[in-house]
Amino acid sequence: MPESSPSKIYFPDEVAVALCVYGSDLDPIEVTKLLGVDPTHAHRRGERKTLRSPPWDKGAWIRELRCFEPIDPDGMFEELLLDVSSEPAVWRSLASRFQLRVDFAVHTDVGCTFVLSPNTVQRIAALGAEFQIYIQAYGDNDA
Repeated sequence: MPESSPSKIYFPDEVAVALCVYGSDLDPIEVTKLLGVDPTHAHRRGERKTLRSPPWDKGAWIRELRCFEPIDPDGMFEELLLDVSSEPAVWRSLASRFQLRVDFAVHTDVGCTFVLSPNTVQRIAALGAEFQIYIQAYGDNDA
């Protein structure tokens, strides 16, 4: 019987991780003060992306980090939270008033492997945040 060769592991081409805070009465300046860092993007409910776009239906405060190969999802999450408040009272307050979510967007042209350590999963849960993974496959799986 021939020896089997190890499976080839594919990693995503690009990953974006974002810490997101959403709410109808969200004030981005207040969230920035509480978390101690600036967002990548923020808006209030009713503001518009452009003059022709519809108004946002809720406010948002988003801090995003993008990375291309090689990708370390745990390292990206650590970097995303670098300098962000770690005070449990801050996170409890935010979670009681707003929707908190951690987004991972995975962009790949082939099937890929994406693993988070138990420590990262526990940290996301400790924030009181939802966890969302968005996968964008943009090619054939012929590799």
